[in-house]
Amino acid sequence: MEAHLTAMAVLPLGAALWDGLAALAGWILANSWWLALLTAAALIGWEHLQRRLSSAALSRRTYLQLEPTPAFEPDAEQIWRQGMQLVRAAGSGPWWTPRWARSVRVRLRADGKRPLVYRIEAPSTAQPLLKQTPYGPRVEVKQTAPVADKQRAHVVRAVLTLHGEPGSRLREVPLDPDPLQPLIDAVADLNAELGDVAEVCVTWPYARCRPCSAPAARPAGKPSVRPAG
Repeated sequence: MEAHLTAMAVLPLGAALWDGLAALAGWILANSWWLALLTAAALIGWEHLQRRLSSAALSRRTYLQLEPTPAFEPDAEQIWRQGMQLVRAAGSGPWWTPRWARSVRVRLRADGKRPLVYRIEAPSTAQPLLKQTPYGPRVEVKQTAPVADKQRAHVVRAVLTLHGEPGSRLREVPLDPDPLQPLIDAVADLNAELGDVAEVCVTWPYARCRPCSAPAARPAGKPSVRPAG
């Protein structure tokens, strides 16, 4: 008897809920045109806000140039620690800053006239971290300006994407044949007298650094090869 009374009490509630949902669906259909306008306006506003935040973050980025001394001879652990430092730097900055504006980029640049330039571009909040390299006094870190390059008529760009967690171990590859030989072949025909420039950029998007115990672990990134002429 009690179960029958309970079922009789639930039925009106279910009917009322169904009527409410039907009324809500009808209201949405009747007002779909201005709801669509509000949604579009919200999306446009969000995109504009993201662009403004990105522009503000990019205008305050820090640019560091690393210059090794003649005594520079890093070991595997120092290289690993430098990679982990770059991954941590990629997570710095306010939480509201868009992910791509918090990225860290390592730029290797050569024009055939000067030694290879090693630069780090990162959020301004990462500057104190990046100025303390694991190489100690054997590498001098200098504040520098952004790369100011001329407009080039011809640019060749190749993008290589590495998937996986930053700091994870990469697959071991044999050194014979040299895995960097395709890169060497790609820039072998550059002519410094004509102003040709070769760049290799490795970019880390924002990612939380998970603990790594093995010094042999190396950071995964998003490298791109950009020989320009």
